[in-house]
Amino acid sequence: MNDTINYYNLNAEAFVAGTVNADMSRARDLFLKYVKPGGRILDAGCGSGRDSLAFMAAGYEVDAFDASAEICRIASERLGFPVACRRFEDLDGEEKYDGIWCCASLLHVKKTDMAAVMRRLERLLKPEGVIYVSFKKGDAERVKDGRFFNNMTLETCEKLLRESGFEVLELYESGDVREGREDEKWINAVGKKRGYAQMMSSKLRLEKFDSQDQALYETLVFNKETMEMNLGRIFTAEEAQLLFNAVLEQNAEGTNFGFYKVFAVQNGREEFIGMGAITHNDEFDAPEIEYMLLPQFWNRGYGSELVELLIKMVQDNAKIVAITDPENIYSRRILLKKGFKSVRQYENDDGERAELFQQGVPL
Repeated sequence: MNDTINYYNLNAEAFVAGTVNADMSRARDLFLKYVKPGGRILDAGCGSGRDSLAFMAAGYEVDAFDASAEICRIASERLGFPVACRRFEDLDGEEKYDGIWCCASLLHVKKTDMAAVMRRLERLLKPEGVIYVSFKKGDAERVKDGRFFNNMTLETCEKLLRESGFEVLELYESGDVREGREDEKWINAVGKKRGYAQMMSSKLRLEKFDSQDQALYETLVFNKETMEMNLGRIFTAEEAQLLFNAVLEQNAEGTNFGFYKVFAVQNGREEFIGMGAITHNDEFDAPEIEYMLLPQFWNRGYGSELVELLIKMVQDNAKIVAITDPENIYSRRILLKKGFKSVRQYENDDGERAELFQQGVPL
């Protein structure tokens, strides 16, 4: 990344001259179609300040930053306010912006760092805030003229947004708008931050576990009937502590993926009934849904309602997986009813029998 920043510091004037008049109106219009009128926009990697000027002219409040000190100096002069010199990895804060504009900037972030950067951007957006991203078309990381590039395809860009907690609103390929470079292809996308409305139904409310919820968590993992039905045994106190710490770590990532307290809602009252989760299954490269309920709430329709809600929270994904005990006839019945298909039975790492279910494209 330092070599890339050095390139822009050494070539700032030429870079600004070559991009300041590029016509990005189509992408801006698609982005602003979803941004709250008069809202606050972060121009993330602003370059010459070209798009910041357009957003301000359209009545939006704008903050801007760039990683190159020389680019920041030029942009500050053009915009009439200080442009912060920082990297994506330096961003912090929560729910400050209605829109974040990442035009040809995230493409300098390595694949290994992208998930963490996207979590920072997602946290900076207000509920249902909007993000625009663009990448050079390709399927590999590369270095050209001293600059690092992380290229994307339509498929990998779509996956990036969805797994970072965004609903994909626009996804398209375009030609380079700079004169003489029309044959170069770009991947563009607009996404909306998923809001808490997708975590509620008429019967249930889901809320992520936080550090104050260990007692609720332990009512599940120390419940003999619940754990024998789901995992074949109850947890030890040490296991419960380690897993609760892992739950908090996952939930701190700021996406729809994570572990949720599940409350039954009736006549204005709420009662804790169990846990639902959305995790990423690395083996099958797909979201995995999980749930467990306290035994007094079995066979009352809550399991079916919870599975449906978890599916909706990841419904933009092409495939979803779930794993259950083959002897758990209730979970099997619910998954089959919700459109899952049994893929195979196998022995897990604990030596227990498990059954893999899948919804969507074949694994």
